[in-house]
Amino acid sequence: MKASFLIKSKEEKVVTEKGLRAFVLEKLLNSGISKGTVENLDRKTVQVRLEGDESRVKQLVEELKKAVIAEFGNPKISFTQLEENPSLELPDLMRSSQALMLGQLHKGVSVQLDILKAQKGLMEEQKELVKGQKELVSSQKELVEGQKEMTKGQNGLFEEQKEIAKGQKELTNSQKELANSQKELVEGQKGILIGQKDTLRELTHELRNLPKEIAAAIKGNA
Repeated sequence: MKASFLIKSKEEKVVTEKGLRAFVLEKLLNSGISKGTVENLDRKTVQVRLEGDESRVKQLVEELKKAVIAEFGNPKISFTQLEENPSLELPDLMRSSQALMLGQLHKGVSVQLDILKAQKGLMEEQKELVKGQKELVSSQKELVEGQKEMTKGQNGLFEEQKEIAKGQKELTNSQKELANSQKELVEGQKGILIGQKDTLRELTHELRNLPKEIAAAIKGNA
């Protein structure tokens, strides 16, 4: 009996990533059937073609259904009806297996090349990152130098402010000394004025006690 059926998946990754085709082919190789093939028709569909005793073929299909559903899940996987087709040209299963192995090997090499390409791209990105980090470190160094210069300038300004404060303190002390001198001068002048006032009072008192004639003479002479 020559027949075929389809295995359909609702998810692409079951066919393209999880190895549905390789799983089914392995089951065929261990079934005792000598001719058949398993092919991916698209990203969600696998076609199984096989040749053998009719009862054995039908039994194998039922076994495959159970094994595939157990491995990949249900209702993610569905099977079409087994269709007999005497005109099918079927290769030896071993040749199909070898073709699959070569295909998988080619796919693996392609994946490795993609990984290598991605790694090279990552290395370039890392180089750019390192370059950026170096530039950042250089900028930070310049910033630190600038901060050092600023601190130095601030220290110089602080010293100048200390000198100004010192000068202002000396000026305040001088002003205090001048104020004290002026106060002493005022006190001295005050004392002189008081002395003059006392002298004038005494003189006036003495004049009042002189005889009128002397006072008149003095006034006449004046």
